[in-house]
Amino acid sequence: MPSQLSNCVIEVVNQTGGANYSGWVSLLITVVGWPIVYFLGLRVNRKTEVNKTIDQLDDAVMNLRTHASSLIDKDFSQSDYLTMVALNNRIRVVCERIEQLDLSLKKPKDALRELKKIATDELFHSKKKDEAISKLLGLEYVLNNHYKKSM
Repeated sequence: MPSQLSNCVIEVVNQTGGANYSGWVSLLITVVGWPIVYFLGLRVNRKTEVNKTIDQLDDAVMNLRTHASSLIDKDFSQSDYLTMVALNNRIRVVCERIEQLDLSLKKPKDALRELKKIATDELFHSKKKDEAISKLLGLEYVLNNHYKKSM
């Protein structure tokens, strides 16, 4: 079954009148318009996907901070440590996904490195766990300012 574009081309070819250019104009508009519509739609979809991924990053940071807050009164546990490593990796993966979707945004490597240090070292091996939680809040603010949603 021929597509609409091929039907249009067949119709243009069948019209042999020199004064009737409407078929040719329609073909030209169709051929030129499709790539334009495709690229505009791609741009909008990409922005929407970046915004959804930024929401996922916010949720991942919130989960890390919530779990870190629950560890203040607890002793060291291997499962809690591994959970913090997994939550930190989730944040890193989401940042990489944002970087793939929008090439102008780069990962905040220093903030992610500091986040991992706090989530794995300071939170478990420090006596001042409250300071580690406040540092996590500061890093959450840094990440939120680094990744802004687009309109």
